[in-house]
Amino acid sequence: MTTQHRVTHGYVTVQTAVTPGGSRAYVDVRPGELLPQDVPTVEVEALLRQGRIAAVQPKPEPEPVAQRPAKSAAKGEWVAYAVSQGLEQGEAEALKRDELVALFEDGGGE
Repeated sequence: MTTQHRVTHGYVTVQTAVTPGGSRAYVDVRPGELLPQDVPTVEVEALLRQGRIAAVQPKPEPEPVAQRPAKSAAKGEWVAYAVSQGLEQGEAEALKRDELVALFEDGGGE
């Protein structure tokens, strides 16, 4: 994933590619907006040194939604599922397997 940069101080005018052949144009980027991804690295580095832009922290990838285990699954699978649904590890481990199953039963059992 490429690092993105946000304008933090005043308008910034940057070069950006406009054709596959490499022609370039200048664009104005307002405060708070992200720089286009195709701004040359040398220009990005200069703007960082000047304090006119800042790197944007990428948002973490969302955790995959855990699939509910079968009712007959081992307790360890139910503990892992319960933790993925927000239950504390210790609380989940303290429950019996059948209690964990009942806690997450949605009426559409197997």
